[in-house]
Formats: sequence, structure tokens, C-alpha cells
Amino acid sequence: MGTKPEEIYHAIILLTSTIGFPDVAAALSWAKDIIEKELK
Repeated sequence: MGTKPEEIYHAIILLTSTIGFPDVAAALSWAKDIIEKELK
């Protein structure tokens, strides 16, 4: 869709105050795994 990885990470980080740091850390890890898999 043309979304850059940095934009995805930024959107997830913005959720910190809403869903909490542990959930954001998990989401960042999940997103990183998916993004790296897609870039291969």
C-alpha cells in the first residue's frame, strides 16, 4: 500500500498512552517481524 515501516512504527508508538508500554513493545516487535519478512 506504500506505507513506510517508519510510519507504521510511529503509529504504534502513538498508542503508548492508550494501550500501555508493554502492549506497544509487543506490537512493535510483531510489526518488525512482519515487515522484515515482507522485505525479504
